[in-house]
Amino acid sequence: MHNTDFVQKIDVSHVNIKDYPRYISKMNFSSEMLNAVTIEEEKDYIILKLKHEYYLSHKIDNLHNYEHHLQYHIPKRRRNIEAYLNSPYHKQLADRYEMFSTSYKQDIIDEVLLERQEILKEYPEITQLVTKIRQKSLYSYEDKENQKILDTDSDPNKIFINDIIGARHIPYSIETSDAEHDLIPYASYIQLTLSNMHSKDSETSKYRLKILKDYIHNPDAAKSNIKRAKDSKNNSSNDSEIKKYQSVHLIYYNKYNPDCCYEDQVRTPDMEFVAKKDQLIGHYHYKPVKIEEDSRLRVPKYTIITTDPVTKKDVIVDIPFKDAFRHANHIPITINGEHFLYAVSWEQFSEEETLLTPFIKEVKLELNRLKGKQLKEEEPTL
Repeated sequence: MHNTDFVQKIDVSHVNIKDYPRYISKMNFSSEMLNAVTIEEEKDYIILKLKHEYYLSHKIDNLHNYEHHLQYHIPKRRRNIEAYLNSPYHKQLADRYEMFSTSYKQDIIDEVLLERQEILKEYPEITQLVTKIRQKSLYSYEDKENQKILDTDSDPNKIFINDIIGARHIPYSIETSDAEHDLIPYASYIQLTLSNMHSKDSETSKYRLKILKDYIHNPDAAKSNIKRAKDSKNNSSNDSEIKKYQSVHLIYYNKYNPDCCYEDQVRTPDMEFVAKKDQLIGHYHYKPVKIEEDSRLRVPKYTIITTDPVTKKDVIVDIPFKDAFRHANHIPITINGEHFLYAVSWEQFSEEETLLTPFIKEVKLELNRLKGKQLKEEEPTL
């Protein structure tokens, strides 16, 4: 068990990231590169995108013919997790992730299976209950812990995050219907069952309820989604027109090992769609992923649990990496004025990254050249 009763203050200075300089106008690109890609610049990135003509003449996999090409982001600054790496609790935090990846994870999966049994016993009319379990990638864990350390210098106990592993229960149908309005009450029913199962006085579970947030009955409290929607470009929707984030969030801890904790969410299929794909507040739209060389390292691990319709037993499937990559990497695109979410396959990412590799190297060399020149110009003269 990890001891989280810290007495030391984590003394890590905040990183002051200034606006990045603009580089493209100062870069010397080869004619081959200019013929192969379009080049754009954002505050933090240089962005390359294959020209379709170049792709058609150089593509590697003849089984596919991708018409939409990826915007490949090359960061102007190296990834910085110095606060995490230099923390006096770095080893403890690294060991904690390892524990969640092994013994904690199996214990949590066993508990989630018990949750499913309890839900289906209470509500046998649920004919399709899908449970998704997600483990945050080590890369994302390190990034989040790094930011936590920077943000919580007044209370080092808060650096421990609760969502390394999370489960989501989604009832897709009952005996008489799969309509959203018929499924909504079951989200609340399931929340009640889980709350009772993990209550302080319950003997049916070794996990205890720590936090309950009901964003179904109180959606306005959820994640400032109204503000996000109003801040969206070209959005004139009023509050009543904006679909609101709805979900139940429950966080538990193991009463024999409080360090072992996880989060449950309960949603209907429509709530799941809105949370991920709604054009104003969906996660893939308001926080779009960036396709880059670290994309493969950011992919979470997913496990899906369903019920076999014949045997009525739970079926547990660990999602293969390729499918997990596609699930994690949806990017918003616009075609003829209409907005879509584009799922990036592992095959497309691998092929386009291979085609872009010489040009990525060219950009990196130019970035290093210009940074070196900038540093030399900034040297004090005697």
